[in-house]
Amino acid sequence: MDYDFDQDGRTIKGQLYKYYPLKEYHIEAFLNNKLFFAKPFTLNDSFDTSEKLIDPFPKFKELINWDKDKASLLDSHGICSFIESDSIKNSKMWAFYADNFNGFALEFDKKQLENDYNLLRPLPMMYLNKPVDLDNYNIVFHIQNTLFSIKDIPNDYDRLLDRIFQCIHLEKDKRIWANENEWRMIIGNVAISNKSFFNISEHPNGYFLSLKNNAYIRLYIGYRVPYKERCSLSEIAAIKGIDVFVVTPRIYNKQWDMEISSLLS
Repeated sequence: MDYDFDQDGRTIKGQLYKYYPLKEYHIEAFLNNKLFFAKPFTLNDSFDTSEKLIDPFPKFKELINWDKDKASLLDSHGICSFIESDSIKNSKMWAFYADNFNGFALEFDKKQLENDYNLLRPLPMMYLNKPVDLDNYNIVFHIQNTLFSIKDIPNDYDRLLDRIFQCIHLEKDKRIWANENEWRMIIGNVAISNKSFFNISEHPNGYFLSLKNNAYIRLYIGYRVPYKERCSLSEIAAIKGIDVFVVTPRIYNKQWDMEISSLLS
Protein backbone atom coordinates (compact mmCIF):
# COMPACT_ATOMS: atom_id res chain seq x y z
CA MET A 1 0.00 0.00 0.00
CA ASP A 2 1.18 3.54 -0.81
CA TYR A 3 0.39 6.76 1.05
CA ASP A 4 0.80 9.93 -0.99
CA PHE A 5 0.84 12.71 1.61
CA ASP A 6 1.49 15.23 -1.17
CA GLN A 7 -1.85 14.04 -2.61
CA ASP A 8 -0.55 14.07 -6.17
CA GLY A 9 0.69 17.66 -5.97
CA ARG A 10 -2.58 18.99 -4.59
CA THR A 11 -2.76 22.77 -4.28
CA ILE A 12 -5.08 25.02 -2.29
CA LYS A 13 -8.14 25.78 -4.42
CA GLY A 14 -10.29 27.86 -2.07
CA GLN A 15 -9.42 30.58 0.40
CA LEU A 16 -7.09 29.82 3.30
CA TYR A 17 -8.33 30.82 6.76
CA LYS A 18 -6.99 30.51 10.28
CA TYR A 19 -9.26 30.97 13.31
CA TYR A 20 -7.95 32.26 16.65
CA PRO A 21 -9.16 32.59 20.22
CA LEU A 22 -8.60 36.01 21.72
CA LYS A 23 -5.20 35.35 23.29
CA GLU A 24 -2.53 38.01 23.64
CA TYR A 25 0.19 36.04 21.86
CA HIS A 26 -2.05 35.54 18.81
CA ILE A 27 -2.67 39.30 18.61
CA GLU A 28 1.07 39.98 19.04
CA ALA A 29 1.86 37.47 16.30
CA PHE A 30 -0.54 39.29 13.95
CA LEU A 31 1.07 42.63 14.85
CA ASN A 32 4.60 41.33 14.35
CA ASN A 33 3.95 39.46 11.10
CA LYS A 34 4.38 36.02 12.61
CA LEU A 35 2.62 32.67 12.62
CA PHE A 36 2.16 30.74 15.85
CA PHE A 37 2.86 26.99 15.77
CA ALA A 38 1.37 25.00 18.65
CA LYS A 39 3.01 21.99 20.26
CA PRO A 40 0.94 18.82 19.80
CA PHE A 41 -0.11 18.52 23.45
CA THR A 42 -2.04 21.81 23.19
CA LEU A 43 -4.18 20.66 20.23
CA ASN A 44 -7.78 19.48 20.53
CA ASP A 45 -7.12 15.99 19.12
CA SER A 46 -5.34 13.74 21.63
CA PHE A 47 -4.10 11.54 18.78
CA ASP A 48 -1.65 14.30 17.85
CA THR A 49 0.65 13.28 20.74
CA SER A 50 3.43 10.70 20.49
CA GLU A 51 1.96 8.39 23.13
CA LYS A 52 -1.11 7.75 20.96
CA LEU A 53 0.67 7.91 17.59
CA ILE A 54 3.71 5.69 18.21
CA ASP A 55 3.14 3.41 21.21
CA PRO A 56 0.77 0.94 19.46
CA PHE A 57 3.51 -0.07 16.99
CA PRO A 58 6.27 -2.07 18.77
CA LYS A 59 8.07 -3.19 15.60
CA PHE A 60 8.41 0.40 14.41
CA LYS A 61 9.55 1.56 17.84
CA GLU A 62 12.31 -1.05 17.82
CA LEU A 63 13.45 -0.02 14.32
CA ILE A 64 13.86 3.67 15.25
CA ASN A 65 15.16 2.97 18.77
CA TRP A 66 12.17 4.78 20.26
CA ASP A 67 12.81 6.21 23.72
CA LYS A 68 11.81 9.13 25.92
CA ASP A 69 14.11 11.51 24.07
CA LYS A 70 12.46 10.76 20.72
CA ALA A 71 9.02 11.00 22.28
CA SER A 72 9.98 14.41 23.65
CA LEU A 73 11.26 15.42 20.22
CA LEU A 74 8.00 14.51 18.50
CA ASP A 75 5.99 16.29 21.16
CA SER A 76 8.14 19.40 20.73
CA HIS A 77 7.15 19.83 17.08
CA GLY A 78 5.12 22.86 16.03
CA ILE A 79 1.85 22.71 14.09
CA CYS A 80 0.04 25.61 12.41
CA SER A 81 -3.40 24.68 11.03
CA PHE A 82 -5.44 26.37 8.33
CA ILE A 83 -8.85 25.72 6.84
CA GLU A 84 -9.43 25.67 3.09
CA SER A 85 -12.91 26.98 2.33
CA ASP A 86 -14.90 29.10 -0.08
CA SER A 87 -16.31 31.18 2.77
CA ILE A 88 -15.52 32.49 6.23
CA LYS A 89 -19.07 31.43 7.20
CA ASN A 90 -18.16 28.26 9.06
CA SER A 91 -20.06 27.92 12.33
CA LYS A 92 -17.97 24.99 13.56
CA MET A 93 -14.70 26.89 13.09
CA TRP A 94 -16.02 29.99 14.84
CA ALA A 95 -17.37 27.87 17.70
CA PHE A 96 -14.40 25.51 18.20
CA TYR A 97 -11.38 27.62 17.26
CA ALA A 98 -12.46 31.24 17.70
CA ASP A 99 -14.06 30.84 21.13
CA ASN A 100 -17.65 31.03 19.89
CA PHE A 101 -17.18 34.36 18.05
CA ASN A 102 -15.09 35.83 20.88
CA GLY A 103 -12.06 35.58 18.62
CA PHE A 104 -10.95 36.43 15.11
CA ALA A 105 -9.98 34.88 11.81
CA LEU A 106 -7.43 35.80 9.17
CA GLU A 107 -7.48 35.06 5.47
CA PHE A 108 -3.96 34.34 4.22
CA ASP A 109 -2.28 34.71 0.86
CA LYS A 110 -2.21 31.03 -0.05
CA LYS A 111 0.27 31.51 -2.91
CA GLN A 112 2.80 33.13 -0.59
CA LEU A 113 2.54 30.34 1.97
CA GLU A 114 2.78 27.68 -0.74
CA ASN A 115 5.73 29.24 -2.55
CA ASP A 116 7.87 31.01 0.07
CA TYR A 117 8.48 28.39 2.75
CA ASN A 118 9.75 25.23 1.04
CA LEU A 119 10.03 22.60 3.80
CA LEU A 120 7.48 24.46 5.94
CA ARG A 121 4.85 25.04 3.24
CA PRO A 122 1.25 23.97 3.99
CA LEU A 123 0.46 20.30 3.43
CA PRO A 124 -3.04 18.79 3.14
CA MET A 125 -4.35 16.55 5.87
CA MET A 126 -4.97 12.93 4.93
CA TYR A 127 -8.25 11.67 6.36
CA LEU A 128 -8.13 7.92 6.87
CA ASN A 129 -10.50 5.20 8.07
CA LYS A 130 -7.73 3.85 10.31
CA PRO A 131 -4.19 4.91 11.27
CA VAL A 132 -1.24 4.02 9.07
CA ASP A 133 0.19 0.69 10.27
CA LEU A 134 3.75 1.72 11.15
CA ASP A 135 4.66 -1.92 11.74
CA ASN A 136 4.13 -2.67 8.04
CA TYR A 137 7.55 -2.09 6.52
CA ASN A 138 6.25 -2.54 2.97
CA ILE A 139 4.16 0.63 3.04
CA VAL A 140 5.58 3.34 0.76
CA PHE A 141 5.30 7.00 1.77
CA HIS A 142 5.45 10.01 -0.54
CA ILE A 143 5.88 13.44 1.04
CA GLN A 144 7.61 16.60 -0.17
CA ASN A 145 9.04 14.82 -3.19
CA THR A 146 10.56 12.09 -1.01
CA LEU A 147 9.63 8.45 -1.62
CA PHE A 148 10.53 5.92 1.07
CA SER A 149 9.37 2.94 3.11
CA ILE A 150 9.74 2.50 6.85
CA LYS A 151 12.51 -0.04 6.39
CA ASP A 152 14.57 2.69 4.63
CA ILE A 153 14.73 4.90 7.73
CA PRO A 154 17.96 3.45 9.22
CA ASN A 155 19.80 4.25 5.96
CA ASP A 156 18.95 7.99 6.12
CA TYR A 157 17.91 8.24 9.73
CA ASP A 158 17.55 11.93 10.56
CA ARG A 159 15.94 13.03 7.29
CA LEU A 160 13.51 10.12 6.93
CA LEU A 161 12.57 10.09 10.61
CA ASP A 162 11.63 13.76 10.18
CA ARG A 163 9.57 12.82 7.12
CA ILE A 164 7.72 9.97 8.83
CA PHE A 165 6.93 12.27 11.76
CA GLN A 166 5.51 14.79 9.27
CA CYS A 167 3.30 12.07 7.82
CA ILE A 168 2.08 11.12 11.28
CA HIS A 169 1.11 14.75 11.95
CA LEU A 170 -0.92 14.74 8.72
CA GLU A 171 -3.17 11.73 9.40
CA LYS A 172 -6.57 12.11 11.05
CA ASP A 173 -9.71 10.10 11.68
CA LYS A 174 -11.91 10.57 8.61
CA ARG A 175 -15.15 10.01 10.54
CA ILE A 176 -14.56 13.00 12.80
CA TRP A 177 -12.37 15.53 11.02
CA ALA A 178 -12.78 15.18 7.25
CA ASN A 179 -15.19 18.09 6.84
CA GLU A 180 -12.62 20.53 8.26
CA ASN A 181 -10.52 20.41 5.08
CA GLU A 182 -7.40 21.26 7.08
CA TRP A 183 -3.90 22.12 5.88
CA ARG A 184 -0.87 22.16 8.17
CA MET A 185 2.51 23.81 8.28
CA ILE A 186 4.81 21.70 10.47
CA ILE A 187 7.97 22.60 12.34
CA GLY A 188 9.79 19.28 12.66
CA ASN A 189 13.20 18.02 13.70
CA VAL A 190 15.12 19.77 10.93
CA ALA A 191 13.54 23.17 11.50
CA ILE A 192 13.89 22.95 15.29
CA SER A 193 17.61 22.21 14.85
CA ASN A 194 17.97 25.23 12.53
CA LYS A 195 15.67 27.81 14.12
CA SER A 196 17.76 30.82 13.11
CA PHE A 197 17.85 29.72 9.46
CA PHE A 198 14.06 29.36 9.37
CA ASN A 199 13.46 32.57 11.42
CA ILE A 200 11.80 30.62 14.23
CA SER A 201 11.58 31.76 17.85
CA GLU A 202 10.26 29.85 20.85
CA HIS A 203 7.14 30.23 22.99
CA PRO A 204 6.25 28.07 26.03
CA ASN A 205 3.47 26.36 24.05
CA GLY A 206 5.12 26.39 20.64
CA TYR A 207 6.99 28.60 18.17
CA PHE A 208 6.71 31.76 16.11
CA LEU A 209 7.66 31.79 12.45
CA SER A 210 8.49 35.23 11.01
CA LEU A 211 6.63 35.74 7.75
CA LYS A 212 8.74 36.93 4.84
CA ASN A 213 6.07 39.39 3.67
CA ASN A 214 2.65 40.62 4.65
CA ALA A 215 0.72 37.40 3.98
CA TYR A 216 -2.61 38.69 5.30
CA ILE A 217 -5.56 39.42 3.00
CA ARG A 218 -8.51 40.13 5.34
CA LEU A 219 -9.31 40.24 9.05
CA TYR A 220 -12.61 38.92 10.41
CA ILE A 221 -13.61 39.74 14.00
CA GLY A 222 -16.24 37.78 15.93
CA TYR A 223 -19.18 39.85 17.13
CA ARG A 224 -18.51 38.96 20.80
CA VAL A 225 -15.01 40.46 20.82
CA PRO A 226 -14.93 43.36 23.34
CA TYR A 227 -14.54 46.92 22.08
CA LYS A 228 -10.95 47.36 23.31
CA GLU A 229 -9.66 44.22 21.56
CA ARG A 230 -11.73 44.99 18.47
CA CYS A 231 -9.99 48.37 18.24
CA SER A 232 -6.56 46.80 18.75
CA LEU A 233 -7.12 44.26 15.98
CA SER A 234 -8.51 46.94 13.65
CA GLU A 235 -5.47 49.16 14.25
CA ILE A 236 -3.12 46.33 13.33
CA ALA A 237 -5.13 45.67 10.17
CA ALA A 238 -4.91 49.37 9.26
CA ILE A 239 -1.11 49.24 9.59
CA LYS A 240 -1.05 46.25 7.24
CA GLY A 241 -3.53 47.81 4.81
CA ILE A 242 -6.12 45.04 4.94
CA ASP A 243 -9.91 45.25 5.24
CA VAL A 244 -11.73 44.39 8.46
CA PHE A 245 -15.11 42.70 8.83
CA VAL A 246 -17.31 41.78 11.79
CA VAL A 247 -18.97 38.35 11.67
CA THR A 248 -22.36 37.90 13.36
CA PRO A 249 -24.63 34.83 13.24
CA ARG A 250 -28.04 35.65 11.75
CA ILE A 251 -31.10 33.85 10.44
CA TYR A 252 -31.88 34.93 6.89
CA ASN A 253 -34.83 33.56 4.91
CA LYS A 254 -35.40 31.04 7.70
CA GLN A 255 -31.86 29.68 7.26
CA TRP A 256 -28.88 29.74 9.64
CA ASP A 257 -26.41 32.21 8.19
CA MET A 258 -23.90 34.92 9.11
CA GLU A 259 -23.76 38.64 8.52
CA ILE A 260 -20.38 39.90 7.28
CA SER A 261 -20.27 43.65 7.85
CA SER A 262 -17.41 45.96 6.94
CA LEU A 263 -15.60 47.73 9.75
CA LEU A 264 -13.62 50.75 8.63
CA SER A 265 -10.20 50.42 10.29
